[in-house]
Amino acid sequence: MSGLIQIIGNDGGTWLAADGPEAGIVFSSRVRLARNLVSMLFASKAAPGEQKTVVAAVKSGVQKCPSLGQLAFIDFSRLNKREKRFLMEGYCISREMAAGDGKRAVFLSPDRELSIMINEEDHIRVQSILPGFQLREAWQRTNTVDDELGERMDFAFSDKWGFLTACPTNVGTGLRASVMVHLPGLIMTREIASAVQTVSRLRCTVRGIHGEGTDITGDFFQISNQATLGQDEEGLVGNVQRIASELVAQEKRARGVLLERHKMQVEDRVGRALGILGRARMLGLEETMSLLSALRLGVCLGLVSRYPITLINQLMIQVQPAHLELSSGREIEPGTLDGVRADVVQEALARR
Repeated sequence: MSGLIQIIGNDGGTWLAADGPEAGIVFSSRVRLARNLVSMLFASKAAPGEQKTVVAAVKSGVQKCPSLGQLAFIDFSRLNKREKRFLMEGYCISREMAAGDGKRAVFLSPDRELSIMINEEDHIRVQSILPGFQLREAWQRTNTVDDELGERMDFAFSDKWGFLTACPTNVGTGLRASVMVHLPGLIMTREIASAVQTVSRLRCTVRGIHGEGTDITGDFFQISNQATLGQDEEGLVGNVQRIASELVAQEKRARGVLLERHKMQVEDRVGRALGILGRARMLGLEETMSLLSALRLGVCLGLVSRYPITLINQLMIQVQPAHLELSSGREIEPGTLDGVRADVVQEALARR
């Protein structure tokens, strides 16, 4: 078994529990803050020795914070590529951090709801992720950690521009608020294009499940603010909150239309998904996400009662490549990965 799994476990974290507000539509709420240490080169420009100095400084600062004593410190020099991808697939770190080189590390809470990335694009990325629609709560948690760290470290800050960051789009508050929403109703009623256009007009952006540059998978969309300059943190979070609330309302209306006018088509889609998930010998990742999306919709509409949403949420993480490999304790050839994925899904469903 991987040493990483021995440290943090393989359950995916409590943020996958469907116990937050609007959990049937909102998969998760996440807030990230970018910070840099004063008088230090940005991580992408720093030499290995300077990056190591940043890791040591941030590690010391975190360990001095009373509320952060339970966080596990994970040194990236001790991880292989598969373990880094495992952390990315579970939303503990960003895609960029998983793919990057250099001296890097992450602090991670036991429930995986809080992470502090060191030497990603910026020296520090504080992230809080919670189940369901809890964006303001995620912001409050992130803000609390930011205040504690700020008392122990000097952050690069300009009276004119705000917090200084490696990417200009993060200058100002350094805040990125995002909500992951499941919108199969809007897709099936063909209203999704209009909804996405509205989001874009309101200074938010729509991304795939792993952020910028990733595809829309399993009817999941990530809604986040476009820029951080010229508005305070509360205003940025409030804007994303309002837009996500409207999307939730639209999805509820769409699901109501599906039940009222197209129930047989929905039942057919859910039934086919159950049949394939339960009996297929091979399942590709994209196909599995689409089938789990249909099953999730069926559960939320009351058409399927056997499987809880939490189980489906967990499977959406566990069927990804690095999770399959680390859970099995071996490297899996690409040609057999789809078979292993089918086995994992069927074993999980059979336990219910």
